[in-house]
Amino acid sequence: MLKINFATGNEAFQGDETGETVRILREIAKKIEEGREVGPVMDLNGNKIGTWAYCPECEPDEEEEG
Repeated sequence: MLKINFATGNEAFQGDETGETVRILREIAKKIEEGREVGPVMDLNGNKIGTWAYCPECEPDEEEEG
């Protein structure tokens, strides 16, 4: 299971929300490849805007599946 939660309303997303979102997802993927399982989501300006957690052996909650 992978949970990612972050806000997109700040200055780092102005003008190129898609580009900043893709950059963040790539950064999270890199950290997972390095063996990390949890961490903060940081925007391009260094602000903490959310969190992520990866648990490959965890099952999603029934409420989250649909």
